[in-house]
Amino acid sequence: MIKEVEKIHLFNGTSKFSSWLITIGTNLFIDQQRKAKRMNQALPLIRQLKWKMESQNEEWLDAMAALFKLPEEPEGSHCTEALSRI
Repeated sequence: MIKEVEKIHLFNGTSKFSSWLITIGTNLFIDQQRKAKRMNQALPLIRQLKWKMESQNEEWLDAMAALFKLPEEPEGSHCTEALSRI
């Protein structure tokens, strides 16, 4: 009903007011169905992306944990320099 109020200035009187309202309602319903269809198509991709990001985060945490278990090297070594750039 809000859309009808927002668009009332567009009603030109060439058709019945009730027909105009039904057309707006029908178009809103169709738009909603299209949006739902797009969302349903995107949902598997979103889930897959989320899974990949979580998996990469776990790999990153595992790698960092392994690095911290390594014995410390003297300052200026190649590994220390490389880690400081990350």
